[in-house]
Amino acid sequence: MNWILPRWDWVDPLKDIQAQVLAMEAGIVSRRKVVQATGYDVEEIDRENVTDAARVAALGLHYRTRPGETQGARATPAQRPEAAANDATEQE
Repeated sequence: MNWILPRWDWVDPLKDIQAQVLAMEAGIVSRRKVVQATGYDVEEIDRENVTDAARVAALGLHYRTRPGETQGARATPAQRPEAAANDATEQE
């Protein structure tokens, strides 16, 4: 069993995850290190992903993303969705 440090509190979780994804894609850090930094065990995550994927396939479910995909990880909205909605309401 590996001892993993407790994870740190996030200041901006979206930016933290985007930075981790970019670092993995650039080969600067391994996925194992990124997962361990969150306080989880990569082997447990992988087992859960395999089990989840098999269940999804067996049930014929379809989701926008699957484990291991990073769709939208780099997309940072210019403003929060609720702020954009408020701006649109004020302009009417």
